[in-house]
Amino acid sequence: MISFTSLFLGLVLGAQTIQLAVADGVERVDLHLDGQIIGTLDSEPWTLEYDFGQELAPHEMLAIAFDNDNEEVGRAQQWINLPRQPAEAELILGATDSGDSRTAHLTWESLAGANPTSIRIYFDGQALDVPDPREFELPPHHPGQIHFLRAELEFAESITSVVEAIFGGTYADRVSTELTAVPVRLDKGVADPAPEDLEGLFLSGDRSLRVAAIETGVADIVMVRDPSTQASIDEQRRPAGYNPTFARSGAASTGATKRAQDWRLQFLWPVPRRHASVQGLYDLFPPSTVLTSQHGDLLQLMTHARLWPDPRDKQRLADAVAVAGITATGGRSRRAVVLYLGDQRQDDSNLTAAQVRRFLERLQVPLYVWTTTRPKDLESTWGKASKVVSYAQIEGAWRRLKKDLERQRVVWVSGIHLPQEIELAPEAEGFSLAR
Repeated sequence: MISFTSLFLGLVLGAQTIQLAVADGVERVDLHLDGQIIGTLDSEPWTLEYDFGQELAPHEMLAIAFDNDNEEVGRAQQWINLPRQPAEAELILGATDSGDSRTAHLTWESLAGANPTSIRIYFDGQALDVPDPREFELPPHHPGQIHFLRAELEFAESITSVVEAIFGGTYADRVSTELTAVPVRLDKGVADPAPEDLEGLFLSGDRSLRVAAIETGVADIVMVRDPSTQASIDEQRRPAGYNPTFARSGAASTGATKRAQDWRLQFLWPVPRRHASVQGLYDLFPPSTVLTSQHGDLLQLMTHARLWPDPRDKQRLADAVAVAGITATGGRSRRAVVLYLGDQRQDDSNLTAAQVRRFLERLQVPLYVWTTTRPKDLESTWGKASKVVSYAQIEGAWRRLKKDLERQRVVWVSGIHLPQEIELAPEAEGFSLAR
């Protein structure tokens, strides 16, 4: 009955045109943004001019159609300035023929029309080795306790999809997949809390959110690199006999495989490429493939993953960092964005550094700034920075980043919420929101 014809694919702020396709029999459409009505349409062309303001923020847009009797006849939803999934997956739980245990069915669909290149499944935070991910039996578990099932799918061209389900305990026979991931940072020396220890500590407005699970999982790191850093990287040589803390996992043992999955790294180049869609022209920042420690240490990855921009191209560092923040949230996992700046910091972005820093705070994505020049020069724009030039400095910065990620956890709360809506109760102790 109703759908959006204006699909907001890029970074959205300022004045925009919202357009809908509406079927016969619809008398009016109410448009909501973040739960508030921003306009009512009752005739063609079913468009609304709306100003999103100059602060970049995640949004939920909802269009609800009503007939002549004021009955709802359809609705359409669109998330803005949040990850858009080119692939989707679903988990369905059932019982075995004997009825004494549970099975899970994983289905997926990708715009590329291909099967996943890899699938990882976790049950209560532990990796499962399943012969067929389309249908598998869950490990023995207590039905009176809450359990958390997660599947991570990777497709070609760095396309990913993640799906979660929670069941058991107070969920009884229900399976809930409406969950929001909230990254938190544990204080030093604080042990992992149990989900029940966190009840009442997460709020949306004045409403307490139910905590479903807490997990560590993999960490997603997205690095935006100023191409002028490449010369410094190419000059680096490892000291003889040096044993880096981020060295490659060469063995195929379980331990090495586990370490390789502790983090995933993706480079995002700040020189955009313009693409055409039915909505018009929009810019995409080219990403690298997703890399792990099995591909090499950090210096190797930065040496071989490089961009050769056309000298006529203009880089947009701040805009790329904003997109990197959205990318980092796509896996609904621990996350961080790294901005690595050189000595030729040309930036033709539409956004300012201050706007982007506030946007990452709303997304709950920590930002780390590295530079090959004087960190003090960046304080007025990007804030605190670390000088990262030599091999030892690269390793040191990488080690500090990983230690911070090791203190991150993902708390799952029931319901779908915008990240900036979630806050901690005043009595929360021992952890903070990861920002």
